[in-house]
Amino acid sequence: MSPLVMILMVLATILIFALPRKYVMVPVLLAVFLIPQGSVIVLAGVHLMAVRIISLVGCLRILIPGLASPSKLFAGGWMLIDTLFTFWALARSSAVIILSLTSAAFVNEVGHLWSSFGMYFLLRALIQDDEDIKRAIKILALVAAVNAVGMVYEHFRVQNLFALILGGVQAVPSVRTGSVRSQGSFQHAILGGVYGGTLVGLLLWLWYSSKSKLIVVIGLISAMTMVLTSASSTPLTAVGGTVLAICLWPLRDKMRLVRWSVALTLISLHMVMKAPVWFLIARVDIISSSTGYFRAVLIDQMVRHFPDWWLAGNLHYGWWGEELWDLSNQFVAEAFVGGLLTLALFIAMIVHCYSRIGIARKMVEGDRRKEWTMWLLGAALSSHMMAFFGVSYWDQMWVAWATLLVIIVTATMKEVAEHAKVSVPAYVPLRAGKRAPALEQSFQKRSRI
Repeated sequence: MSPLVMILMVLATILIFALPRKYVMVPVLLAVFLIPQGSVIVLAGVHLMAVRIISLVGCLRILIPGLASPSKLFAGGWMLIDTLFTFWALARSSAVIILSLTSAAFVNEVGHLWSSFGMYFLLRALIQDDEDIKRAIKILALVAAVNAVGMVYEHFRVQNLFALILGGVQAVPSVRTGSVRSQGSFQHAILGGVYGGTLVGLLLWLWYSSKSKLIVVIGLISAMTMVLTSASSTPLTAVGGTVLAICLWPLRDKMRLVRWSVALTLISLHMVMKAPVWFLIARVDIISSSTGYFRAVLIDQMVRHFPDWWLAGNLHYGWWGEELWDLSNQFVAEAFVGGLLTLALFIAMIVHCYSRIGIARKMVEGDRRKEWTMWLLGAALSSHMMAFFGVSYWDQMWVAWATLLVIIVTATMKEVAEHAKVSVPAYVPLRAGKRAPALEQSFQKRSRI
């Protein structure tokens, strides 16, 4: 960790304790996303990156004092998504520890759990309402603007500006078929581009939810700059996920039919194609020299080696095929690293988020603006879904994913709670010799019949 980064970390720590609660997320998110994760302090074998230090400091500032009033710690209290996230993180790390049975693996997974739980629950405590959501998206737009400047510089000068100033990231970007793959403060060009691609849906949400039009315009330009300068196909497919979701708006009341149609189409193609249906990914080549074929092979080997990984993952997946050491698919990464339980919990988080968005949209039906904002949250989630087929998150991008989960939970909290009240009828106790009014009316109707 360079002296400048250490100074920035100290400054972020001071701001976290000095600022009012609603502004604490400003130094938290800026430090996590703009300080490269390669900047570390090694203490007793534990790698202390910015995300781990900031999450610890943030928890000391927010979570521990909040234990005196647990009801105010998280918006809406403890929810299903919190349970799913907790069990997913524990299942993933437990599988690695059990398979490795080494002290190094134990220390490494404790660090992962520190990062995961620290940042996720810190964000749950910081993002309490729509105003906090707006503030968080504005900060993410600022991160995109800073990275866009750095990635443009990187594109033309073939030198990473973040590496020059802060360190902790590759100094010279990779070049593929003559295209410079800018990465900014991220550890890989694809991840840098995916950050911009998955931010588009949230920026559109901000456009409809606030008056900050200038910030949205700057954010969109910056996000697309990150996508284009990364020179990768996956960020473009992430943007495509957002666009596709928006195009499905006229079919919002027929999404069950859409889902079944897609499923039946894929099954039909699988039956008539010479290769499995997932080899359609091999034909996606938005940017020349994309490695879609290897991503298709990755899924193919996941299916073929199901008995080898379903229980608790497998540490030797790299031997199953060419280029399989690169887990460039989030779903495959969950399977190979943690097994079937980890994969199921990860998918359950996604399904739960889509379910909350769908319920919330139906509850605000008739209010076009609110319907649009709920739909755009689904579009943002869809962009990550598309990105998951081309990359697995392993640096700051997983914080972006956790931020979206928290935003979805907070934005849909009121509507989902109202839906629960409507769906579950109130319990009416019966006294001896008396019937509840509703039951009495039903009894009388049946008697007349």
